Amino acid sequence: MEKMDDVVNKRERTKKLQTLVSTLILLLLAAGFIVLGCFGPSIAHSNYISTLIEYTSIDLASDEIKTQCKNDGVTDGYVLKSVDYSLLEEDFTFDSTYKGKPVIGIEKNVFSKGNYYLSYGAKGVKKIHLPKQLKYIASNAFSNLYIEEVEFGDSITYIGESAFACCRSLNKVILPDSVKHLGKMAFYECTFLEEVKLPDGLEVIPSQCFMKTGLEKVTLPLHCKTIGEYSFGETKLTSVDIPDEVETIEKCAFTQCSNLSHLSLGKGLKTIGEYAFNSTHIESLVIPNKVVSIGKCAFDMCQWLRVLEYNGSKNAFNRLAFDGCTRLSTIKVSSDHMELDSRDNCNAIIDTFSNELIFGCKNTVIPNTVTSISSKAFYGNSSITKLHIPSSVTQIGDYAFFRSDIEEVTFDEGLTTIGKSAFQSTAITNLTLPKSLVSIGKSAFFSCNNLKTVTIQEGTETIGESAFSSCEKLEELSLPNSLKKIGSYAFYENALTAVTIPENVEQIGTYAFYRNNNLKKVVLSDGIETIDTYAFSQCTALEDINLPSSLTEIGEEAFSHTNLKEVVIPDGIKKINDDTFYVCNSLTTVTIPDT
Repeated sequence: MEKMDDVVNKRERTKKLQTLVSTLILLLLAAGFIVLGCFGPSIAHSNYISTLIEYTSIDLASDEIKTQCKNDGVTDGYVLKSVDYSLLEEDFTFDSTYKGKPVIGIEKNVFSKGNYYLSYGAKGVKKIHLPKQLKYIASNAFSNLYIEEVEFGDSITYIGESAFACCRSLNKVILPDSVKHLGKMAFYECTFLEEVKLPDGLEVIPSQCFMKTGLEKVTLPLHCKTIGEYSFGETKLTSVDIPDEVETIEKCAFTQCSNLSHLSLGKGLKTIGEYAFNSTHIESLVIPNKVVSIGKCAFDMCQWLRVLEYNGSKNAFNRLAFDGCTRLSTIKVSSDHMELDSRDNCNAIIDTFSNELIFGCKNTVIPNTVTSISSKAFYGNSSITKLHIPSSVTQIGDYAFFRSDIEEVTFDEGLTTIGKSAFQSTAITNLTLPKSLVSIGKSAFFSCNNLKTVTIQEGTETIGESAFSSCEKLEELSLPNSLKKIGSYAFYENALTAVTIPENVEQIGTYAFYRNNNLKKVVLSDGIETIDTYAFSQCTALEDINLPSSLTEIGEEAFSHTNLKEVVIPDGIKKINDDTFYVCNSLTTVTIPDT
């Protein structure tokens, strides 16, 4: 019986001991939480559930935040470093204070503890309310989140680089007037972002800030000075009005905004960067009078542009700025312009003092007061088909009609010079050049693949290198007695059947008639002294040629790979180079002079 009492007593003592131990454990746990609350991350008491938040003081913040604080003289407050995203609610509100002081900054990747790739974990957050006294948002702070809306406080001044980049569900942004700085790519590729309100005091819209967003309209800040490169590139904007205080639109600022049909440029604009509005849908354009620089291809491939009024400086005009504007049909300059004009409603831009036509379009009519056509004046113009050059024009500049679609050009007497590549790769079919013409420049009619006949009249002295090279349909050629020089490659790879070289020509350049496969007969007048290397090489149909007594030298392979049957070498010949008649398989008779 006594033994049984001992067992019961032992059990009671054990239970008391277990209760005591459990109580001690609970007390220790409670003490631990108290310590954690005092010295560790705080437990927030906002409208989200038990989310851990980590803060830091200004002096321990990132260099980006510290720099902004220093610039603004801010010395008091805390910076939000990270938020554990695991228990976030859809509608998330940040605490405005910590330990009685304002939260003035948010560090980068705030929902991912500094790890860019973990930001995808905060999928549940749809709307965020930022601290009311928040001033600074660091780079990449909210990038790649699924938020749809952001509520900014009225104290925010700085939003860092890529702060909201790739928030592809974000559809609305209203920035308070306090914002003075946006970092580049701040809202880059927010593909559903359709509405943005920008503060009027914002002076710079940085590089790629709204690129690849869903923006259809935007009101630019009243006091904006600079619109950065690619800032609105590849958006859905349909209409843009540039404020009068904007001075610079950087390269590609609105590139490939394919829905952009209306554009108004402000009065204060000075610089338009290259590709600034390329591949847009604008239909009419007025260049303001303060513009001093337009970059190449600024309006490249604006295929719906029909009307251009140019009031900028003469030096600012860049013909290549309007490359690919195929529908451009009306060009005018304001009547009070001091350097340029569009006299007689000519649909062209003309230098008032030099009388040089600088730029034309498909409806251009050249006035009889114009004395020259500038380099690249009609460069790449795919809409012009016909043009008359009046007698007042003496010079056509390099590349003037390069790669245009002009089919017919007529000349009055007066033209003396056609520049390099002036009509290269055009659609001209037949060509009669004026008697006043003295020289035809290098590659002037190179690769005119529709050109069939060329008449060069008495007066022309020089045909430049490759002048008619690769005109694959050129069959008929008439050369004047005034001609003195046929340049290298001048008639390379044509379809000529016969040619007569006039008596005043002293030299036929290298490859001058190379690979004219239909050429059967060549008449060389007395006076020619030199036939250069490969001049008639690969003229596989050539059967008949006379070598004049004036000839002194025949170049290497000058007649190689031809169908010549008989050759008589003249008495005055001094040098026949190697392989002159190489692979002339039909050649049976060669007569060589005794001396």
